[in-house]
Amino acid sequence: MNELALKAIGAIDVEPNGIWSVDMTLDRDGIPNPTEINIARFFTTHLFFSKAGLNVPLIFVKAALDEPLPELPVKINPLPLGLAWIRGMDFEPILTTVEKINECEVELQALRQQLHGAAK
Repeated sequence: MNELALKAIGAIDVEPNGIWSVDMTLDRDGIPNPTEINIARFFTTHLFFSKAGLNVPLIFVKAALDEPLPELPVKINPLPLGLAWIRGMDFEPILTTVEKINECEVELQALRQQLHGAAK
């Protein structure tokens, strides 16, 4: 995904600088496809980054005030792997992990089997 995102960004700017975000979706064959590139601004998911420990608005303020910036172990996708940001129209977004989602799916499947067995 990183390589594909970098290729998409490179297709529109040979020397990208700043914050870039590439939205993707999977096609029916499960192949990721870039759908949108956001450049150098706060994205819809900036709260996700802040909740996950990367407060980009604070980094911008610190940079503007010439204060020390946090050390980032990596510059591309600096957040831990496996995070998920669930958002929708009628509820506050939820920061969770793919592992927790998988656990919930297993629990839901077990509950469905119980309910299906009870209905017989």
